[in-house]
Order: sequence, then structure tokens, then C-alpha cells
Amino acid sequence: MPKFLKTATVLALSLSTMAAMSACSGGSQNAGGSADASKTSLVVAYFGQLDTLDPVATRTQTGYVIQNMYDTLVAYDDTNKLSGQLAETYTVAPDAKSITFTLRKGVKFHDGSPLTSEDVKYSIERYRAVGSGVAGYLGSYKSVDIKDDSTFTVNLTKPDAIFLDWLSLVYIVSEKTVKPNEAADHAQAWLQSHDAGTGPFSLDKKQTSGDIVLKRFPDYWQFDAKRAGGITFKRIDQSATEKQSLLDGSIDVAFGLNAADADALKGTKVKVDSLTAPSSDYIYLNYQNGPTADPRVREALQLAFDYKGALQNIRKGHGQVSKGLLPNTLPCMPDGGEHQQDLAKAKQLMSEAGVTKLTLNFQPVVPLDQDIATLMQSNLREIGVQLDLVPIGFPDYLAKLSDPKTVPQMMLALEGVPMPEPGAALLQQYTTSKIGTTNRSAYSNPTVDTTLDQASKTADATARCALYTKAETQILQDRPVLNLLTVDAIVGYRDGLTGVRLNPDARPIRVADLRVG
Repeated sequence: MPKFLKTATVLALSLSTMAAMSACSGGSQNAGGSADASKTSLVVAYFGQLDTLDPVATRTQTGYVIQNMYDTLVAYDDTNKLSGQLAETYTVAPDAKSITFTLRKGVKFHDGSPLTSEDVKYSIERYRAVGSGVAGYLGSYKSVDIKDDSTFTVNLTKPDAIFLDWLSLVYIVSEKTVKPNEAADHAQAWLQSHDAGTGPFSLDKKQTSGDIVLKRFPDYWQFDAKRAGGITFKRIDQSATEKQSLLDGSIDVAFGLNAADADALKGTKVKVDSLTAPSSDYIYLNYQNGPTADPRVREALQLAFDYKGALQNIRKGHGQVSKGLLPNTLPCMPDGGEHQQDLAKAKQLMSEAGVTKLTLNFQPVVPLDQDIATLMQSNLREIGVQLDLVPIGFPDYLAKLSDPKTVPQMMLALEGVPMPEPGAALLQQYTTSKIGTTNRSAYSNPTVDTTLDQASKTADATARCALYTKAETQILQDRPVLNLLTVDAIVGYRDGLTGVRLNPDARPIRVADLRVG
């Protein structure tokens, strides 16, 4: 079964153009045309608040940085095939209840200590003890049996056909470095601004301005002299500022360009890649409470949205009208065409439900979120419904998921699957057991629960795909979420850089994959 990638949601505050210019101009000057990559420091603009460098976190902003500082046991390659990274070999037991690994020799942490089986056990059990973030990927974990420094077995509480896939998102930390700093919070405070990884870059400093500075790790097990000597991650929340900074050379790479600014860069010295990614513009609906608990309202909302208008006028063609529950790029999708607008039927259904007013939360700092929210507001006005638009920060939104009664009526979010496996999204967002955490809509359907539970135990990829399709078909009928558009990932970058590609483990690209000269 082919597998594809993940992306995630975002939030941000503002950053002045002045600060962006002054702090990063030196790196780009050094980068221009330099044949010695070690003397090049790339400046990468991202958007959204980065609160921590602790790899327990799963938010996009954290991922921008830590994917360059840490490694996982397994990872997906450019063909979406799972293979060993820190693990040289691995064997899944026939009953899917354990996995035996042999670690790669010669791997060092940034503190100089060698990678051992104890570090893997410590990392997994630390995440479990924290109980949030990455811990959500490790629900089936039972224990680690260590044979020697390089060989160990991960035991599971139940058959879990995709646990190995989940491990592609679990970064390994140095027990030697982290354990002395555990305190009462399992070293979460310490890892906000410290590094304990094996990755191609190590943390140089975290500046008070919010900039994160990395330096190339000379003892990396996959060392490449064409990697840049350093990376500075700089927060710039405005797409227009990113565009101008690319043009004047004060940044080298931009992750936050909107479609209009990306198109405006055509014909300039700046390169822009629009990468087909499995991420979507979603509107999550409260399935249990309020007006959206009425199936007629949910259907009316799906029929009211102007999909083609959003794609052409807001996303500027950088994506596709969605066809199902998950992004169009993912496998195991039920047969069906693109979602269609039907205002007449939407008006009829909303009238039958007696609903004339709704509320939509959106993240104003996410590129184009406000434009999409405003379009939905206009569409609903056409069928006699007033839609109030209420901005919200993503942490505030996540807090509201703890109780079905506080889940927003409607929440606009740009999201994707957390790894190249459809079950990752389905099991996290559409099972009853995840209400209060990752289930965005407080959605519950016992038939879906049973089907997805069976899929999680099914090792055969073809059979598992059929179960995913069955579950998706039912969820689409229930409509706890509106999948609006499958959205491309847009990356702007200066001439002279290669290696810009959508990587299954990256968000949207891994800067460590870039090569200079």
C-alpha cells in the first residue's frame, strides 16, 4: 500500500520587519555563491509561536527545528518507504505485539556519548511519563527488553500494526544529558532551550529575540560536507515580509508564503516550489453539542462552501478541491468526486433545522485562514445564516477540546496526517477514546470505533486499507468535519540551494536536506 506524508496546524504572533532584516542579513551574505558550505549559515523564516525545543512536542513550529537536531529509529524515504534510521535492522513479530531492533553502530549524541539501547528505552518511557504530545503515539507501548547495548525488543500491550510507523515520529534523546535535568517535570523546562539529540545539527543558542541558532554537528553519522555550517530559524508571521526578505536576501528559505505572494515571486531571482502535500483546510464541527449536532446543519455547511472559488481566488490554484475525508494525496480513499457547492439544497436543509446564526473560530496568523473564513461567512449569508468569525490561538483551541461542551461549533484549521499512514489521522481524530484530546469534533460512532480497532490489528496492508476505506465512508456520511481543499506546501528559497523536496517526515521540508553549492 503506498503511503504518504504529514503536516500540522499552526499559530503565530507578529515580528517586525526591522528585526528580521537586522538579525539575518549576515548569514545570507555569507551564503551567496559560497563554495564552502561550512562557512554558510542559512536563515530560515517560519511562522507561529515556538514555545519549546523538547521533542515531546508535536506542533509544527517545534518540528521545524527539532527534525534537524534529533533522529528517530525509523524514517520514511522519498518514495514513502519505511526504513531504518538509528535502527540498522528491525523485525516485527508475527503477532504484531513486539518489534526487535538492532541499532546502527557509531552513532553519537551531541554530548559525545554513544547511542545505546538504554537511551531508546529512556526516551520512550520519558514521553510516556510526560503523558502528552508524542505520548499519544505510544498508546500500545508496554516495555523494552534490552539484550545488549545495540539490541532490544519493544513489547506492546496489544497487536498494533502501525506502531512501527508511529516510531518514525519519536525522537531519541540522550539519557546521559537529560536524566540529570529531569526535576519534577521530566526535563520539560530544561529541554525548552537545550539539546540532547544525535541529528545533523546541534543547538548553538536560543536567543531572547526568539531566533533559534543551530550549528552543524561534525560527528553526525551521516555527515555531508555540503550541508550548511549553521541554520538560524527566524520567526516572521507576515507572508509579505517573508516575500520581501527573500527578495532582498536577508533570508534564504521561507515556510510561510501565501499563494498570492508566492505567485508574485515568479520571474524573480527567488525560487518557489509548490509541493503536493497531504494537508487540508478543514472545518471541524462540534458533533455532540449546539446547532452542529444536527446532521442537517452539517450537511448544509458542506454544501454551502464555494470550493472552486476558494481554490482559484484564495489558494491561487496551489492545491485541489478535496474528494473525501483525508487529503487527496493519501491512499485508501472511498470512491467519489470533488466536493460540490449546492446553495439551494444547503438553504433548504438549514431552514428545516431552523438555524440562522453560527460561529466559526479561525487562526488569524495562519496564511489565508481569515480569507477562507470570510468566504464561508459570505456563502452562509447567501442561504440566510449569519456567521460570526472569532479569532483564536491554537493552544486556546486545544484547551477547548478537553470537554465536548466546550468544543467550538466550527473551527478552521490547516492540518494533515501526523505520518505517512492514513490510520494515523483516523485513529487519532475519529475514535471515541480520543475525545478530550485529539478528537477535534467530539465525534463518536461505535461502528467506526470497531472498524478502526480492527484495522490497527491488521498487519496485511491491503486488508488494512479496505478497513480504512470502510471507516472513512461512514465518517463522511456523519460529517463531523468539512474537508475543503487539499493544500500544497509552498517553499520559497534563494538560488544556489538544492534538496528542496517534500519529505514524509518533514514539515514542510527538512532544512538539513538542503545542500549548498
